[in-house]
Amino acid sequence: RDYQKADGEIPIYVNKLTSSNTLVPYNYYELPHCKPKGGPKMQDENLGQFLTGSRIETSPYSVVMREETLCKVTCVKHYSKSDVRLFKRQIKEGYGNNWILDNLPAASMESAGLEPDYAHGFRVGFWEEETSTAILYNHVTLTVSFHVVEGGTEEDPAARIVGFMAEPRSRAYTNID
Repeated sequence: RDYQKADGEIPIYVNKLTSSNTLVPYNYYELPHCKPKGGPKMQDENLGQFLTGSRIETSPYSVVMREETLCKVTCVKHYSKSDVRLFKRQIKEGYGNNWILDNLPAASMESAGLEPDYAHGFRVGFWEEETSTAILYNHVTLTVSFHVVEGGTEEDPAARIVGFMAEPRSRAYTNID
């Protein structure tokens, strides 16, 4: 699909949480992630998504074509001890978030040497083996690649999304307005 800035927000959807360590998928919202207003809603699935067990749902995240947004706070959460235990277990088992923009899955880069290694989705957090510490990724930088195509106006040309990268990290926030 072709988008213009005037089209407004392009929704980002979420899919199940997956891990190559356990091979047991979880519903994205089984972890206490930020939810969209009115709660998450299941999206229609095509045959391939149905056969692979996808659970595509709405999320509170979106982007606007050709509009740079810096540090948009989606929600502020305070986790219970049971929430923290659940996150810690999922992080230790290597679970990853799977986001979708315009039917393209998010990719992330995990460097394991000189050559970059691209992964489907992005990790929930980082597990520090030596100290048995889980670090929750609470911030995601999104990079949307696009090509300008025919259509639109001179001031607002049409563009097609061709790539969707997510770079997760953990940040300490002291003042969120």
